[in-house]
Amino acid sequence: MAAEKNEFVIGILVGAALGAAAALLMAPAAGTETREQVKQKAQEAMDKANEVASQARVKANEVASQVRTTAQDWGDKGRDLVDKGKDLASKVRGTAEEAKDEMKGDIEEAATTA
Repeated sequence: MAAEKNEFVIGILVGAALGAAAALLMAPAAGTETREQVKQKAQEAMDKANEVASQARVKANEVASQVRTTAQDWGDKGRDLVDKGKDLASKVRGTAEEAKDEMKGDIEEAATTA
């Protein structure tokens, strides 16, 4: 019972504080003061928007740089693989030519001895 009473009292106090803050914020101010507050808040919003835009540009440039580097790395790896493939194909052709020549010699030798 005491805990419920304490929670109720705390609720009343918090509600009163929030109500007082809302009353201060909603109280009418002089036209000049209100315009100055609006101007200040608008400037703060513009400053924040410029800051966010600047951070977005920096991040976009970082990402673009990373993408360029990664694409360049992949291109280099692809060229290396193509070069290795060409070397392997050349070796296979050379080995096939050698085998063909050897078999041709064996066939010719077998034909002459038969």
